[in-house]
Amino acid sequence: MLSNTEITEIEYIFILIDHGVIPYRVTLLYLEWLKYKNVERFALLNWMLKRWVFFRKNKFHLPKRILGLNNLI
Repeated sequence: MLSNTEITEIEYIFILIDHGVIPYRVTLLYLEWLKYKNVERFALLNWMLKRWVFFRKNKFHLPKRILGLNNLI
């Protein structure tokens, strides 16, 4: 499970990518690196880039954090 710090880091990276601050080629390299470095952070960022952009209400809208979900399972 990701910590608040890790989630915040991925949210900031998502915003930078989404606003075009990080070039497409660098984004691909980062995603490839992250896939092997930390699969949970990769999964969150990949989901945000591929699916969240269709669900959000505006460009600065981020998903709500649900903490303690593993206690419900």
